[in-house]
Amino acid sequence: MKIVAFVHASVKKVLTGKLKLLALIIVPLTMMIINCRTGKVLLPVGPASPEKEAKIKAEDLYWRGQAELEKFTIPGYKEAIKYFEQTLCQQPDFYQAYGRLAIAYGLWARERKELGLGNLDQWVKGSFYASRAEELRLHQDYLKASALVLNSRTFITGSEYGEIFRSYYRHLRGEPAERLIPYLKDLFESGSFKRGTIEPALKNLDGVLKDIPEEPEALLFKLLVEMMTADDDNLKKVMSLKPEWSLPYFLLGRFQKLRGEIPEAEKWFNLTLEKNPQHPRALTELGELAFLDREYESAEEFLRQALALDNEMPRAHLLSGFINREKGNYDEALADFSAVISLCPDHEEGTYHQALILIELARWPEAVDSLTTLIKLSGSYEMFGYALRGLSYLMLGKLTEAEADCHQALTISPGYYLAHYLLGLICFKKEDFKKARDYFLESLKVDKTLSDCHYYLGQTYLELKMVKKGAEELKRAVELFNFESRQIDQQIEEALARGWTKKVERLAGRKKELEAKIAYCQELLGPK
Repeated sequence: MKIVAFVHASVKKVLTGKLKLLALIIVPLTMMIINCRTGKVLLPVGPASPEKEAKIKAEDLYWRGQAELEKFTIPGYKEAIKYFEQTLCQQPDFYQAYGRLAIAYGLWARERKELGLGNLDQWVKGSFYASRAEELRLHQDYLKASALVLNSRTFITGSEYGEIFRSYYRHLRGEPAERLIPYLKDLFESGSFKRGTIEPALKNLDGVLKDIPEEPEALLFKLLVEMMTADDDNLKKVMSLKPEWSLPYFLLGRFQKLRGEIPEAEKWFNLTLEKNPQHPRALTELGELAFLDREYESAEEFLRQALALDNEMPRAHLLSGFINREKGNYDEALADFSAVISLCPDHEEGTYHQALILIELARWPEAVDSLTTLIKLSGSYEMFGYALRGLSYLMLGKLTEAEADCHQALTISPGYYLAHYLLGLICFKKEDFKKARDYFLESLKVDKTLSDCHYYLGQTYLELKMVKKGAEELKRAVELFNFESRQIDQQIEEALARGWTKKVERLAGRKKELEAKIAYCQELLGPK
């Protein structure tokens, strides 16, 4: 999920008070420039400075953590986690560290299971860091992290599955969950997909789906089992018998992609196009792989060709929307996501990203409508739907509705930091500063790098006459704002090099917002 930055003129009408609040914003932590293939951080060249020293220290801590991670032991995972957390203290947007934290927790969860121990806590933490990586648009690391966390999930005990279902899949209650958990445990705790466990598993899945045709977890695991266990030899036999057919090549590419064998997948998709140059789905798959490698021009060309052949492919429109959003072309991205929903009205991902763009554009009433649709779908984005609709209501000055939605998000995930943060803002608006303080602190328990949370917490402490704590929080906010501003400079440089003028304009606007907040913090702090 990506939490976007907002400043709108109407905010001043929404958030007023003794401290002359400038705006309600949720500034996203920005990406560092990396080489996605080597994983090395590209540090800017320049004279020594505190900022540069912090970057050097962060990189050193990161590689120390990586060395511990590669020991593949529980003590190593614990030490790696410490180093990666220290990395983020130095550089809050060192996004590779989030992916590595997810991997460390995922591996730790697997090891604990092998020892016969519970691993729910490690899995939940790994899931959070994988989600955090996704918010920061960490493509390759996120894929690795989330895959590993999913793998660690398969080693969770039956009772822990039940807990996860209750927390994350509210629609899975009673009999469906009870019927699914036992055989899923038997299937995945075997350590691999084995022939002896596959057939009974599929039989059980079919039994569940006969009674409940739209049972989401059953559908998901059936798909995974079938695709992960596809017989490559039979596909290759088909290729030899019918060399002119493109479908076997395409299917093998899909299977390899699912297994995480990206170079192999790319090879088979290209072979598909050799057999059939007008294969829109192979073009779409190659477009997705290029997008994940940040090869945006290639991705756009693949998707353009795909949509020219078949304009009714939701996935191609979705990926096109991702690229347009990345380039700062929000109007075009909105058209792409709307096309997805037009083709598939129940498309969760398309609806979610449509709502994010409407929020980016400060089109709050439309955002509320889109998020209401998302919530009604009752899928994996439900928690985000409630929180972001709460944000939209807050921006419209509807505090009662905003508060209700944020609490609803917390019923789904009690530790969801965004919901706590928004409730803090609502209480701040109501001048209930003690409650605001508590909510901000809850949010920072999850992520100490949330700059705006420190910003408002500092102001809250000042209202409570806790001047020393207020000053500490405002100083921390300034540090994070300055860091974000420098990261925006790097992003502007990259956007200029790519010719993305709209993104440059939007980034310049965000930098101006940060500078205004820094100035306001300095005003509150007074003369040194």
